[in-house]
Amino acid sequence: MININPYSENAIQQLFEQIERKQQNGIQIEYEVRVGYEQITQRTSDLAEFFSYRDFMDGFFHSIEFWFFKGNSRRYDKYVFEVQEAPSQETIIQNRINEALEKVRAQFHLEQLMRELKEAREKNKELKEDKKELKERIKVLESDCKQSGMMDNLLAVFKQSQLASSLSGENLNGVSTDKTPDSFHGIPLKALLATLNDLQKDLGDETFQAYLGTALMLGKYPKLIPEVRNLIEQHITSVS
Repeated sequence: MININPYSENAIQQLFEQIERKQQNGIQIEYEVRVGYEQITQRTSDLAEFFSYRDFMDGFFHSIEFWFFKGNSRRYDKYVFEVQEAPSQETIIQNRINEALEKVRAQFHLEQLMRELKEAREKNKELKEDKKELKERIKVLESDCKQSGMMDNLLAVFKQSQLASSLSGENLNGVSTDKTPDSFHGIPLKALLATLNDLQKDLGDETFQAYLGTALMLGKYPKLIPEVRNLIEQHITSVS
């Protein structure tokens, strides 16, 4: 059997006490001590030689061996205590360099993560702003669609009223059919259609259709209203 352990005075002392107890109980055990594979003691059962290895501990040996023989045979159990070499100055310096490099790598990795986190936050802010802008555009489009729908409904009601008038022989002020509503978005339908009818008479069919088409266009794109107003005012000024 070979038992290998790190060098320790306490471990060797415990081994000595085990052998001492056996001899006190009448079990004689012969042994040899070797340092760095060199025999230090002859085969003996005298425990006074057990610690003789200490005289050879000059820093150059790498192991201490105790051979315990079985009876009178050459068979034995060996206990090896390996001495850990002290690191050289070069090894110490290299270890310090490796530790410093590892700290630099860790710091660089941390700074890189901080940059990525900052970029992610800025990107998230941009996405929120884009989302807000998109919501505002949707509101504008919904408003445009709503206004466009009102103008389209007005045109449909007006055409329906014209058809009802032509079938019944009545003018628009007296329109009354089951399919014609009483009001248009809260405005009394008779008053509204009367106004449209008067405009149609005053402007003529062609001009009236252009007028109504312009109203529909402005209903879809209310942002054009200021520009159209300015254009009309300039035209009126130049004519007068």
